[in-house]
Amino acid sequence: MSGNRISGGTPDPAANAVLQVGISVGLATGTTQVGNELTGLDRGIEAVGAEWHGNTRDVSGNLFRNVREGLYFYQSIIGVSMQPGRLTIRCNTFENPGNLTGAVGLRIAANAEFPTTLGTAFNPNGNRFGTAGVPVVVPIVNNSGSFQYFYYGSSTQEILPVNPPGYVKILSGGNLASACANYANGINARSALPQTATVGLEALREAQDSLRLSAIPPQRRSALLTTLVSATGQLADYAGLESYLKTLPDPTGPV
Repeated sequence: MSGNRISGGTPDPAANAVLQVGISVGLATGTTQVGNELTGLDRGIEAVGAEWHGNTRDVSGNLFRNVREGLYFYQSIIGVSMQPGRLTIRCNTFENPGNLTGAVGLRIAANAEFPTTLGTAFNPNGNRFGTAGVPVVVPIVNNSGSFQYFYYGSSTQEILPVNPPGYVKILSGGNLASACANYANGINARSALPQTATVGLEALREAQDSLRLSAIPPQRRSALLTTLVSATGQLADYAGLESYLKTLPDPTGPV
């Protein structure tokens, strides 16, 4: 599964009791998750490692924005470790402009099946948990067995605690930005434009995609139109906004 933009409402449990999940991987033959944009969710991607046992899976180049738990591995009934080298989690970006309290990049539940090593000395992980040395989410919360996490030490984005609980970080060489250069989303996409322009562009694209869906509730549609106008203002593309609005289906009359 790749190239999707999936957004929810509010990921605040007090305001929205529905557990909002972007991608739930429930089959051993499930697809790889690469280059997706997940916004405003309780969980971005959830999976049980037991269902991936013996298969190679790649979760790379995804963008998680305002997601309470970016990647979530839940409890396994098998109780064994995933085979080494079967799971790749790299070049993902975790953003938290909404300042969600307790937001986590990768959460591994108790008794979840997970490999004993993530990445290698020659192919580290390279996930972006913050900018300029300041984390925006808790990088990793592991309630299962310990594992080794290989990382790029020269990066000011892959920010990890000095002595992290639940895993051992291992310094590797190389450059994070160049290693992840082939991904349209994730790390390098965030630095391609000034932050205000980037947020405006991403919000515009998400609102446009959502508005094209059928049977959108009026309140949700109104909120998306507000986002559309706001994002367009940041990009100063009012001619493009006018052209786009004329393409929208509206059973109640003109937009």
